[in-house]
Amino acid sequence: MNYSDVITGIGIHKSYGKFELSIPELHIPKGYATALIGENGAGKTTLLNILAGIRLDAKGDFTYFEKYKGIESDKAVKEKIGYVGPDNYYLPHWNTKQVKEITSLLFNSFDANRFDLFARELALDMEGNMNLPKKVTELSDGNRMKLMLCGVLARDTEMLLLDEPASPLDPLMRDKLCELIRNYMNEGAGERSAFFSTHNVADMEAVTDYAMIMENGTIVEQGFVNELKEKYAHLKEDGKPTLTDISVAVMKEHTRLRLGM
Repeated sequence: MNYSDVITGIGIHKSYGKFELSIPELHIPKGYATALIGENGAGKTTLLNILAGIRLDAKGDFTYFEKYKGIESDKAVKEKIGYVGPDNYYLPHWNTKQVKEITSLLFNSFDANRFDLFARELALDMEGNMNLPKKVTELSDGNRMKLMLCGVLARDTEMLLLDEPASPLDPLMRDKLCELIRNYMNEGAGERSAFFSTHNVADMEAVTDYAMIMENGTIVEQGFVNELKEKYAHLKEDGKPTLTDISVAVMKEHTRLRLGM
């Protein structure tokens, strides 16, 4: 299947301690939802932090939206990208009202009304005692993730970079997340893309078009979901493996080869 890249990375490398991220080539397809699948410690967060410009100490040549050479090359790049991660994305002393106000100052396309709409859809509890907005530190992990999702979905972007967005959410909200990502993609008429990581692909399989399987700091398998299911049809008697089946089989085989077993 022919496609253009929304992000291209060549010679990506980052090492610290005993861990090494090494990806000779990265091609994230434009117009699709791509899942980065791997166990904890595989390097998913490191890669997403590099792509989002949070880590600027990695080696590699990056092209965004087929024309921008690096995320810092033009302020338009960050306007086009919505990033969500599990770390302290917002300052802990900010309250939910301040998050809206500061986001509106940082990004030109932020729409406060859309923020409120998504907050209702995600059942985000933003009010505290006596109707005072809650501080970020007072929110549960799930509500902090919802807050970040509202912030990026309320902007007019062309790409979502989401690091383990489903992990802190309950099953109902995971389904809602998949629905929101699919709606985001459909509204873009082929011009929007999403790249999200997960260690439990069953949470996000419903919205995954393309999958990259990561193990020990590198991409060991990738492809469109239908193509991967055809390639690994032998894993199931009925020839219908899930992405979970495929990712487990691929990671086991890669580990076996790496250890020389």
